[in-house]
Amino acid sequence: MFQSDYILRVIEQFGTVLRKMLASLREARPEEALELSEQAIGIALDMDPELALSLDAESLIFLIGMGGNPDPVRLLMLAEALAIRFEALRDSGNLEAAEREKDRVLVIAERAMQGAPSERLTETLSFLGGLYALGGTGAVS
Repeated sequence: MFQSDYILRVIEQFGTVLRKMLASLREARPEEALELSEQAIGIALDMDPELALSLDAESLIFLIGMGGNPDPVRLLMLAEALAIRFEALRDSGNLEAAEREKDRVLVIAERAMQGAPSERLTETLSFLGGLYALGGTGAVS
């Protein structure tokens, strides 16, 4: 019961920040979206976002799994936050950093898809798709 409540709270917090990030992008405020992305990453990973942002994709995957199999839903949440961060970096004209972020997103998302049980993956993708339907900008291009 407590674990379920905690997971729902994390998803709710993450969703709220994600919606704010998407709104910032729609309103041409990429700097705000970048700040919010740090908050989303901190929620998704339950760790210092500055540390997370200093790591490459493989290191993040290892850290999330603590050397074992990482939670694919947590990986998908991270990939979504980083995908929006990519868009914010691109929109702010920081193309080099955007390209690095895009590469990190693709590696993390691919790993998440490999390890996710199909029903859990479907639920997460549906949740994330719903966020975009509420005013998102789309997926990583």
